[in-house]
Amino acid sequence: MTMRIRASQPSFVRRLGASSRPLFHASAALGALLLAGCGGGGGSGTQTASGDVVVAAADTVTPAPTPTPTAAADATAAAAKPRSMLGINVARPTYSSGERIFANLLIGLGWKDKTNDEAFLDASQLDSYGNVRFLNAGQVASRMLTQPAAALAGGNVKIRCTWIGSGKLDVKGKAANIVKGDHSAEFDWPVLAPSANGKVWVELRTPDANDPVRNVDCREKGASTSDLFASEFIDSIRGYGVLRFLDWGQANNNPDSVTWAARTLPGSADQGTVNGAAIETMVALAKQVDADMWLNVPWNADEDYVRRMAQTVHDTLPANRSVYVEMSNEVWNGAFPVADQAASEGLAEGLSTNTFQAQMRRYAEKSVWMLKIWSQVFADRPGKLVRVVSTQNGNSWTAEQVLAFKDTASNVDALATAPYFGRKLLDGAKATDSVDMLMTQLGKQMNDGWADVQENADVAKKYGKRYLAYEAGQHVISTTLVDLLSSVNRNPRMYDIYTSYLSTWRQRYGDVMMLYSATGFISKSGAWGLREYSGQPMDQTPKRRAAMAMLSQN
Repeated sequence: MTMRIRASQPSFVRRLGASSRPLFHASAALGALLLAGCGGGGGSGTQTASGDVVVAAADTVTPAPTPTPTAAADATAAAAKPRSMLGINVARPTYSSGERIFANLLIGLGWKDKTNDEAFLDASQLDSYGNVRFLNAGQVASRMLTQPAAALAGGNVKIRCTWIGSGKLDVKGKAANIVKGDHSAEFDWPVLAPSANGKVWVELRTPDANDPVRNVDCREKGASTSDLFASEFIDSIRGYGVLRFLDWGQANNNPDSVTWAARTLPGSADQGTVNGAAIETMVALAKQVDADMWLNVPWNADEDYVRRMAQTVHDTLPANRSVYVEMSNEVWNGAFPVADQAASEGLAEGLSTNTFQAQMRRYAEKSVWMLKIWSQVFADRPGKLVRVVSTQNGNSWTAEQVLAFKDTASNVDALATAPYFGRKLLDGAKATDSVDMLMTQLGKQMNDGWADVQENADVAKKYGKRYLAYEAGQHVISTTLVDLLSSVNRNPRMYDIYTSYLSTWRQRYGDVMMLYSATGFISKSGAWGLREYSGQPMDQTPKRRAAMAMLSQN
């Protein structure tokens, strides 16, 4: 049941919420987001008996080495220019997302054990960059390739794989016309419909422990071997003013421990695993497309991680660009493991006897702890750090609880919610319902939703804060009527609905709106992508066409 809770109501109710997408929206095929690690303490910071957070001095942690080129040099080279207020949540960097992000088609999920139900190889068998150090007797490792955009769009693609080291590496799956060479293999990736089983993978056997197979790289034959990101991907997101890296990090996984020593390294081929992508990889993308960044700090990250994360961004992101930072993701949302952890911690601290209120107050407290560290690191350019708290769009009470708690308001620059629309569109719908009728209803639900948005905007104004959308777009879901869900999202009238939606936000609020998300296949988990797969023709993507039209007006 869905209900709206107003600040004046005496009772508090924890719920999933009218403006919350399902937990499994972006990675249902991976089965990796619903982890059990959601107990115990926050794992970072020191708190007094009163619940105040004591933040160590800025020099208590040795900052990460400064990568080159430096942010100052980049800022000098790049001319400052206005950026669009329209942003995008980038798709998870894994083969199952439909988004071909990296030039190397192997960057994504790590090596799996084909002899053990496709479980990931034990970490002891890998080096720090995700290369296989050794395999046990009879063990076979496999690694999936991301489908190239050209193949999804209907073209035959010639792929070349190269590697160094000794061992037996073979190309399997739908690969055709395979030709093996010296530490290389070439094959054709055949034309397949996007929904077809076009999987291609490599299999590794008998690596030499003294000289193991490593640095496996598969990309289009003749393509530059120095490119990190795929050119089609870069072209598809260029122009957005802000990139939100939620699905590139660990916030939704909510691991029990997040330390700098165990983080994903830049240069690792495992940028799409549950450990998240390297911070440097995120910065590299933002730099290449000239965008600001929006980062989600994992709830259980220790102080060393938080400070080094901030320092890495400070030292490598051009100084003329902004970084938006928030603690975890949707801590108000009971579908996420972090919600239960925050509630348990809040109750244990005595922040409230009511579970939901304790949960929101603990979120406020933990956010302030993290944001103070980032503020220390960005003390030389505080105007480029945007400190965000995110609350439930359909329940402005949550915004009030967070901003009113202790010193939260004085340590925050912006309130953000997710003004989705259409979550109830297919509730009770029949497969024979007219799509045209559904589109009319969807447009009405979009217009009716502005009342909730305005309530949150009023709370932000009350506390003198910016009001942003951390996620946004249609929220039509159905676990049974997937064909109808697809028809709605592909309908040409979706362009008009999105155009109205984006224009209304711009006219009424005028600040950053982060659409969710760039790319993703339609399934029973939803239709979150502006397009369904890399290279999809623009005339098949009404949501993306509307976004591109808005970007062109910037």
